[in-house]
Amino acid sequence: MESKEDLYKKLYSYCESLPGVINTHCHHIANQDNEKTTSLHQILQMTYISWMYPYFTDTRDQREIYIRTMASNSYFRWMAKSVGALYGDGTPLNIGNWDQIDESLKHAFKDKNHIMNILKNKCHYKAIILDKYENPGYNLDHPEIMAPTFRCDQFLHGYSLEGHDDNMNFPYRTLNFERLPDTLEYYVLAVANKIREKNGNGCVSLKIAIAYERDLYFENVDYQRASVAYKNPEATNADIKAFQDYMMFRLCEIANQNDIPVQIHTGLGKLDRSNAIGLKTLIDCNMDTKFVLFHCGYPWMDDILGLMHNYRNVYPDLCWLPLISTSAAIRFLREALEVGDSNRLCWGCDTWTAQESYGALLAIRHVLSTVLSEMCFEEAISYNQAEHIISSILYENAKKLYKIKM
Repeated sequence: MESKEDLYKKLYSYCESLPGVINTHCHHIANQDNEKTTSLHQILQMTYISWMYPYFTDTRDQREIYIRTMASNSYFRWMAKSVGALYGDGTPLNIGNWDQIDESLKHAFKDKNHIMNILKNKCHYKAIILDKYENPGYNLDHPEIMAPTFRCDQFLHGYSLEGHDDNMNFPYRTLNFERLPDTLEYYVLAVANKIREKNGNGCVSLKIAIAYERDLYFENVDYQRASVAYKNPEATNADIKAFQDYMMFRLCEIANQNDIPVQIHTGLGKLDRSNAIGLKTLIDCNMDTKFVLFHCGYPWMDDILGLMHNYRNVYPDLCWLPLISTSAAIRFLREALEVGDSNRLCWGCDTWTAQESYGALLAIRHVLSTVLSEMCFEEAISYNQAEHIISSILYENAKKLYKIKM
């Protein structure tokens, strides 16, 4: 019998050999393609590491403190591996090779195609589902690889003409309305028409990230209750929540009518009841809608596992999780394969830069190879089954779920 180490190496090589990957969630920065002068220091500020370790001065002393402080952090670990592979000899970023990697990176950016070369030729992405939250539905003028999702948080704020989401998207600007429609019914119809238009223009899913603004406990509110907040400057917080709950149900119905999935951010966010079990009523009432639950609900991963077990229309997406905590991703994947199946799991990088996207890809390769080598070694699955699981999670499942034709 092959050792776990040998199985890991074989499976990792199989991950690398895949001719294509579908990345289900990305926030790629448009101007990164046109950046003329950049540095390793600047790139690091555009990663999740900066959430944990805010801006630092680019001096040797500050670099040493930065690396020493962040060495155990998953965000840093995979970014260090990424820039080491892309701009160095494969050794992860450290104080000794910082200057060399920095110079190599600056030189690489002289090529205007550098970023797309990473995404297309290094990551082997055949499609990237792009969430441009500041411009929902935009494909960065790269239709050959970018398949946009349409972020719909703004429509939960349509009770007021001045309503907007966290990213300053105003629903009535999006709908090209100068005044509120006479009734909530007309508003819902306008939203449905806009989603149909966006779907026709290439949007492959709807995206909801409202967990950064409120909880995920949506109730099945009737029209009359939801209408209380509509065009009502005196609406209470309870009235507004009822409106938002009602609109969330309508968005799920509209997604089903257009046969596109609903991607929902679960877990980290405001943290006030942003665990995925709050979606149970919404899922119960929309059994024909496909729900893609992002980030596996971290830190409440068991919620996602329970929903996956009980609902065939729940699709866990591992996006971001290997970067948040690699060990948590390993635990989740093993349990998801045991309580669910391999045909509903997907993965996306959930990053802003090509460099961190490549790091996220390295992370999911490690997670897949670790879990599946252990399962093969234990004879829980065969090696051929392990290869099937890898290709399913990194390509086939997303291609089918989002009807990717790229």
